[in-house]
Amino acid sequence: MMTIVAAVFERPWQLPMPGMTTWLAMIGLSALSTALAYIVFFQVLRRSGSTNVMLVTLLIPVTAILLGYLVLGESISLREIIGALVIGSALLLMDGRVLKLIPGFSIPKTTPKTGRCRDSPRAMPRMPHRHQPPAPQRPGRWNAAAYRSPGLGSARSGLRR
Repeated sequence: MMTIVAAVFERPWQLPMPGMTTWLAMIGLSALSTALAYIVFFQVLRRSGSTNVMLVTLLIPVTAILLGYLVLGESISLREIIGALVIGSALLLMDGRVLKLIPGFSIPKTTPKTGRCRDSPRAMPRMPHRHQPPAPQRPGRWNAAAYRSPGLGSARSGLRR
C-alpha cells in the first residue's frame, strides 16, 4: 500500500537508474547484515531459548548508542548513560542470577512441560477423572470406542486371542 503512495509522490521513474555501487551496497546490506542477523538470532533461539533471545533484543538501543559513539564519533549524554544502566539492571533482574545472591530469596522452579511453577495448584496438566463419562459424539458419526470389547481388543486390530 505504501509503495503506491510513494510512487505517486516520489515518481521513481523520473530518477536516474542507480549505479553498480548502489546495487552492490543494497545486496551487501540485505545478504550480509539482515540475513546474518536472522541466522544468528535463530541459532541463539534454538540453543538458549526464547527468554534469552528476548533479553538480547533489549540490548539493541545500548548497542546502537555505543556504535554511534565508537564509529560515528557521536557524543553520549547523561540521559543515555542512565537509560543503559536501567536496561542493564533490568536484564540482570530478569535473568535471575542476581536474585540468587540475596539471602533467603528463592525463585520458584518451573516444570519443563507446562512452564508453570511447581508449587502452583495447576502445575501438572489436568487429567480427566477416572469415572468421568466419555464426551458425547455427534449423531451419525462412527465411534470406535463404542465398539471395543475389553477382552477382544480394539475394533481396528480385529480379534485378539
